[in-house]
Amino acid sequence: MSKFGGFTAFSAEAALWVAGAALIAGAVGAHWSMPNVDVAGLVAASTSPGASVSHAPTSPTPKAKPTPSPSPLPPLDAYLKLVVRSDFQFEATSKETVSFNGKAVISGTESGIESAHGDDCSSVQNYTGGSYAKLQVVMIGSDEYKKTDNAAWTKTARGNLTCDPIFLLRYTGLADKGTDTKNGVKTHRLEVSDAVQYSSYYEKHVEGLAGTLAQSTLKIWVKDDGTPVAVETVLSYTPTVNGVARPTVINTSYAFTKFSGVTITAPIK
Repeated sequence: MSKFGGFTAFSAEAALWVAGAALIAGAVGAHWSMPNVDVAGLVAASTSPGASVSHAPTSPTPKAKPTPSPSPLPPLDAYLKLVVRSDFQFEATSKETVSFNGKAVISGTESGIESAHGDDCSSVQNYTGGSYAKLQVVMIGSDEYKKTDNAAWTKTARGNLTCDPIFLLRYTGLADKGTDTKNGVKTHRLEVSDAVQYSSYYEKHVEGLAGTLAQSTLKIWVKDDGTPVAVETVLSYTPTVNGVARPTVINTSYAFTKFSGVTITAPIK
């Protein structure tokens, strides 16, 4: 302890100094008479108003500890947190192939565009080999708007329908299966954990699948921060067309191109 630590410290050190001097002298066989030390005088002198040394104890100023940065979420958790946000928005190109009995009869082109902002969404799909060449769908609030080729827009109640990418992205029963390079980007591949559960989920969101024993797979590629890069799904089911069972396979893929500035508007009042 510093000898400038106050009255108690100074008195104790003075006494120890005197006793120590006597012990040292005795150890070497010398006779040493304890000097007449005026301890009280020393203490008084050290506490006189004219002393220039401060008796206040000093301590270092504590330094503020930096706030630790939060640990980043695993890609799967970050993804699940991102896609359920009310302001989540995206634009993606789409491609689809539909096969009956192993023969491709409708092939969607890469000009397909899917857009969404929250629960509102729109879809533009161009087909070859089907009954129409272009299908447009817009869903806003409780309304659904639909248009084929050059026909007029029709408006109906939306019910619980949504554009395909939204319900695909919001499925939560996924597992991270490792890293891939997808569309030139390093990604984590997310896949369905329970195929039966997912197929049941899929049936509830797509018209005309009830009772068809639909089976579907889903793969989603995301960046480290959870941002989706691509989605691929394969749907297998057997609808009855004109009294004939038609085994059908639909392959659909989405490549995400935009996550801001997406606006969905109604095509008619």
